[in-house]
Amino acid sequence: MRRQDVTPYFSVQLQLLEACNLRCVHCYNAEPPPTRQPPTDEIRRRIDAIYVLGRDLGVLPDIHLSGGEPTLRRDLVELCAYIINDKRGDALLFTNGTRWSERLASELYDAGLRYVQVSLEGPEEQNDAIRGRGVYRAVMETVTMLRAHGF
Repeated sequence: MRRQDVTPYFSVQLQLLEACNLRCVHCYNAEPPPTRQPPTDEIRRRIDAIYVLGRDLGVLPDIHLSGGEPTLRRDLVELCAYIINDKRGDALLFTNGTRWSERLASELYDAGLRYVQVSLEGPEEQNDAIRGRGVYRAVMETVTMLRAHGF
């Protein structure tokens, strides 16, 4: 493949907050994480800066939204819509998969989100030893629901 045949691309992982509803044994937040959460305007400013950089580089960036657990943000749907609809970009959401509802899935899908990465540590026994009892089953229910919504 010639270099000019490769589409310029880059992705940015944007941490939306430090808070999480789980206490995984491997997490870099060994102590209960602070509930620091940049305000919506600050997250929008960061998204704008990512797109300015992309424009300067001649590429349209992908933004990977992470946390903590991003579903703890009340403005998550708004932020996804801002990336996808206002910026005409693409987003991927990293989640532990334990806080989803039919309503949240529908709202995020309607906002244009199509890609969700749900974290697991392995089979049920291994996963729950790391992430907490019952997490594996909750995640599998979420994955089934997300697939039904078209993610």
